[in-house]
Amino acid sequence: MDNLVEWLEVSAVVSSCFPRLEDLIMRNCPKLKTMPSRFTSLTSLYIDNLQELEFLPEWSPQNNKNIRSMSIWDCHKLEAIISSKRCEGIIQRESEERLQMQALETLQISRCSRLKSIIPDVQWDFTSLRELHIQDCHELTCLLDGQHRLKSLKKLSISDCPII
Repeated sequence: MDNLVEWLEVSAVVSSCFPRLEDLIMRNCPKLKTMPSRFTSLTSLYIDNLQELEFLPEWSPQNNKNIRSMSIWDCHKLEAIISSKRCEGIIQRESEERLQMQALETLQISRCSRLKSIIPDVQWDFTSLRELHIQDCHELTCLLDGQHRLKSLKKLSISDCPII
């Protein structure tokens, strides 16, 4: 899929692109810039070598509340897991409540050379996050600020992130 540039949403009317999809592996799509955001049954997301991807799609909690595992590798233009601009939109739609990814247990990020922050200045709850692994993210300056709640975190691994 070397030439895939866009993977668009089906329609705002359709609740999910693939309503029964549980595991999504996006690998070796170096030109891909956009992808759908609504996978209502998704439990595992693996992204590898999406060189043009700057931000993950708008991961609204009500659209993807079942994600338990997320791995992001070799996305060298990725600056944040969720963009500040997109977060502002989510907050407005969510009536400014604290955003939650209640099911997320494991987050792995590796070799994302432009990544500056995991989540920008938005209040997110990762109430089930047990493992956070970050490696080779040379521009990472901030993991999560004090607004984020990681009350279940048991394993934290950070390596080759010289600014942190």
